[in-house]
Amino acid sequence: MEKKVVALSEDIARGVVDETRAVGILEQWLIEGKLEPEDALTQACDFLSAGLDTTKNTSTFMLYELAKQPALQDQLCAEIRTVLGNKVNPSWEDLQNIHLVRYCLKETLRMYPPAEMSMRNIKEDAVMNGYKVPAGTLVVTSQCLMTSSEDYFDEPDKFTPERWSKNKEDALIHPFASLPFGFGQRGCYGRRLAELEMYILLTKLIPRFTLSTNQDSITLFQSLILRPDEPVIINVKERSDT
Repeated sequence: MEKKVVALSEDIARGVVDETRAVGILEQWLIEGKLEPEDALTQACDFLSAGLDTTKNTSTFMLYELAKQPALQDQLCAEIRTVLGNKVNPSWEDLQNIHLVRYCLKETLRMYPPAEMSMRNIKEDAVMNGYKVPAGTLVVTSQCLMTSSEDYFDEPDKFTPERWSKNKEDALIHPFASLPFGFGQRGCYGRRLAELEMYILLTKLIPRFTLSTNQDSITLFQSLILRPDEPVIINVKERSDT
């Protein structure tokens, strides 16, 4: 961190760092004086610890569910190839047009929310489902209970990415029924990066390989985050039409 601060200071002195140079968020905060070096180090550790296991596990769950549905993989492959054409790397606009990729991730996060609970200390007296809840109460909501409830999702045990399509007449999903990244000021500030990483993973992987698995189900373990409690076996085979 000390070396980075020195190098950044030298870049500023030489005029290398300005509005035309792309810098990381921690660099930008250091430049603007919003963070002390010690705080930046803490933030860097948070970025790594909060984003590594959650993204890894969610990617594993997503690929596992796709491995159980060859037809869905083919549909996803066709859409990716149609949008990208001969491109090797998708642009941000491309990713917005590959709708099924986004649906697959949203459905994965619904079935496998990274964090089981969301907690908030309410500031004002409230009434929740007929119960009076005084200000200062710590309110805990269960992501798994909401996202697996038939009150909010039809056939919640099925991996159905198309349920998130806005073109479906019955796609009336409550906006707060699934909040894998939280919401508001306390929402996950790494959300867009995590989503982008997993979008790119699918656009790179699915057009080249087919996935399969012999596991009908996997055992889950909930600690601070949700993770597999056993090895997840996914067979990867190169597509014959690549």
